[in-house]
Amino acid sequence: MPDNLTQYTYCAEPGVARSHKTMGGLLGFLISSYFKNGFITVSTTVLVLLTPFLFIPCFGVWPAVITIIALLKDFLDWYYHERLLCIKENSCVVGTVVRNLEPHGDGDRKLDLLLAPFTENECYQKMCIHINENNSLLSQPALFEDLPFHDGVPIQPINCDPDILTDVDKTPSDRRAERKNIADYLLRLKSKDPEDKDATSNVFNNLMVGFMARLLDPSNLNENGESKNFQGHFYRKDATQITQGSALWDAIPPDFDPSTNWLNPNEAFTNSIIYQNPYETAYQPRGVNQLFRLDRKKLMPFLHCEIDGKRLKLLINQLMLSLMAFATSYTMACMLLSFLGPLGFILSAGIAAIIALLIGLVQHLQDGGSEGGVAEEPDIEYDNTDNFGDENYQMDGDLVALYGNWIMDTEHTQKFEIHPVKAYYLMGRNANSQAFETFDGNDEFDEGSYHKLTNDMIDRAARDEICRLINTAEEEEPPVVIEFAPSQLLSHGLNSFYAGGRLMTT
Repeated sequence: MPDNLTQYTYCAEPGVARSHKTMGGLLGFLISSYFKNGFITVSTTVLVLLTPFLFIPCFGVWPAVITIIALLKDFLDWYYHERLLCIKENSCVVGTVVRNLEPHGDGDRKLDLLLAPFTENECYQKMCIHINENNSLLSQPALFEDLPFHDGVPIQPINCDPDILTDVDKTPSDRRAERKNIADYLLRLKSKDPEDKDATSNVFNNLMVGFMARLLDPSNLNENGESKNFQGHFYRKDATQITQGSALWDAIPPDFDPSTNWLNPNEAFTNSIIYQNPYETAYQPRGVNQLFRLDRKKLMPFLHCEIDGKRLKLLINQLMLSLMAFATSYTMACMLLSFLGPLGFILSAGIAAIIALLIGLVQHLQDGGSEGGVAEEPDIEYDNTDNFGDENYQMDGDLVALYGNWIMDTEHTQKFEIHPVKAYYLMGRNANSQAFETFDGNDEFDEGSYHKLTNDMIDRAARDEICRLINTAEEEEPPVVIEFAPSQLLSHGLNSFYAGGRLMTT
């Protein structure tokens, strides 16, 4: 078994994995009813749960509490076992950290990777070129017949400068302003659905698919004449990785029309893909659904990754414990104070609420308080400060390799992820600041004290060797230390360090 970071979330097979919109059982019925009827569903549910109090005042609390606990258990089972679609367990990816490891509400630490060998510069240029070459199509009203996102009125197209990053006469402020111009345009194209914050317009989806087609185009080559698309299957559904026509293939929404020439300005928005999305209920059928996320402000596509936490699970367990305490305390107090009539019921509810809150609070503190259940940070420790500096923590711009389960999240309009991350390898530090150098400059960067290692230095052979070493190490029992000379490891003369209990070192 892999020696890895703690795992709480497990993926499900096709037919089992589902979004909250397509859940079954009582919980699924209540959720779907809520989306259709809103407050009516809430008020009706409350009335049904309170009805037993009219007939058995001291024991009427139990049907309500038992029902609520059953619903909470159903939710936990879905969230941790049915929300994610399995694609391939124990996958390895290499890329640059776009966004820091931050804990979120459910306790997971989330980070985003721009996959090697793509760079910030190339992503900007490909996006700008794709927008410029499709300005005529992006002016056609027919593309904007897409309620509730657009009402047939085109968004005014923009013209951007694809060479601004290499223009020595342009300042960092000029570059940032041009990037913001594109980002704002994409936001207008994306638009929003008041009832689904994750949904995006068809014209935006098509633009993203065409942008990705440019990045993954087999003719997009590195300096050695090799195609850069060797990790493209984490950005786009790929028949070389997922058997076409299989249950898994059919469970993943179509994100690319091979009959469309996405690089041709006359075709980029005219694909014929129409399908019934099995994870959504509104606006069916749908068009292409890109499976990658975009950092709109940085104009970089990323693979979303999460290190598992369990804060949500702890909070719900604490809530269930408090509900049981409330029901027990209420019943006992009610039996003792029933001679007071309605006042006795009110006093019993007050006493039970205080006891339930105290028990919940004690359990909350025992579980670690506000930090309880938060995913552990990768233990990024190293001795070689010549390569990595003194900052023993993950930073934006770090070149890393991640090992974990490749899945599709059935939520958030269905996107690929690595979830959970089981191991985190820090291989190179881009600079000793949190800034991306291309747009923001990097006054703190010191060539004398840092070896700079970036995405474009990784080719297919390097990725394959890195992942071979990682797969071997993670599947060993007991844990091993990977010992390779830098030239053997990356062929770039750099050391690489593992941040999860072992290391890559000389």
